Amino acid sequence: MATGTQVLRTAIGTITLDVVKDESHTSDLEITENPVESGAEVADHAVLKPPDVVISGTIVSYEPPADASLLARAVNIRSVSDFLDVVGTPGTFESFTEDTLARANRELTSFVGSSANAFAGLVAPRALAPWLPDFSSWFAGDDSAAENRIAQIHESLLALQKSGSPVEVQTMSRLYEDMLLKTVAMQQSNIHGAILTVTCRRIFIVETKRGSGLSVASSAKSGRAAKQSAGATQKGNVQGADAPGKKSAVRQLVNYVKGT
Repeated sequence: MATGTQVLRTAIGTITLDVVKDESHTSDLEITENPVESGAEVADHAVLKPPDVVISGTIVSYEPPADASLLARAVNIRSVSDFLDVVGTPGTFESFTEDTLARANRELTSFVGSSANAFAGLVAPRALAPWLPDFSSWFAGDDSAAENRIAQIHESLLALQKSGSPVEVQTMSRLYEDMLLKTVAMQQSNIHGAILTVTCRRIFIVETKRGSGLSVASSAKSGRAAKQSAGATQKGNVQGADAPGKKSAVRQLVNYVKGT
């Protein structure tokens, strides 16, 4: 379990929590055991179960402002003017590195592309449970800017859970792929913030192939199976006949004496 307060570190798909308070990572290995004659438990198999991740964080009703101190340090060496500001430097200091600019361009391109596809209806998620109610109507009567952001984030998580689409979950320690939202819980005591608890579980995606026209030749069989196996043959319509009556030797002798 990882504890502490981190800002803008954990993302569930394209949804980022404002503040992450706690993350819990669980990985279980199921060991099957059977009792033997002496009463001891003997393990004969082990299965790795899908990992679970529980994320607890806070979202606020307003857009978090940028950190003014970070902006000041990006422009000047210090937040206040001092002797370092007048010292000559061999070159200019860039506020952003090349890697930062490249990543920003990738994120912006990915966001614009996904937004355009979603707007055009090209990536509409498949409803995993279409009989569930539409949660968007619950928030339709409130147009205030304060509660709208919390409602939008909560509604986005519920829509992502309903779609059943695997997402990537970036935590403070590692990146999980092929995750589904098992539980989405929100606790709200005022209109300015809410506590979200999301339980994610990884799924194992397998690929299956179907083959047809496969047969095993008789020559490939060995032993008793090769001797007893035979191909099916068509003999047409076969009419049944009554089995001849069978008589014992005593009955035949009695009939002979009687002349029958």
